[in-house]
Amino acid sequence: MRFSHPLLTLLASLAISSLAQAETLRCPSEIHVVQQLRDAPDGWLRNDSDDQHSFTNVRFSEDEPAQQFFLAPSKTSKQKGALVNVWNFTPSKQGYWVTCQYHETRASLALKLPDHVRSCSVTYDVKFSVPIVTTMDCR
Repeated sequence: MRFSHPLLTLLASLAISSLAQAETLRCPSEIHVVQQLRDAPDGWLRNDSDDQHSFTNVRFSEDEPAQQFFLAPSKTSKQKGALVNVWNFTPSKQGYWVTCQYHETRASLALKLPDHVRSCSVTYDVKFSVPIVTTMDCR
């Protein structure tokens, strides 16, 4: 595409670059989970829980995450006290999903990624014994 006017060239390049910009996805910062025992053996007292759980990690899968087949990162690197994992996605009929995981619970949230997403970069804070997600950018 050629434009002879400098303003048109600038506007066209801004429009094209905005299409390639990262889409920041954010998992909810916490979830409220209620756990109840179905029954307790005779003589035992039930201790159900009703707790908030903080967001800690993400996983990516091709097709719905109920299949429990999660993808390994395509690339891992360390940058200034952080760990960065990158997942690259090829076109897929099933699509790709992100699953948000939370501290001390198996309950999770999943979201289908938009079809145009071809990669996600996730940065982790490594100051904790288990690294915690700080940012997630998908393109």
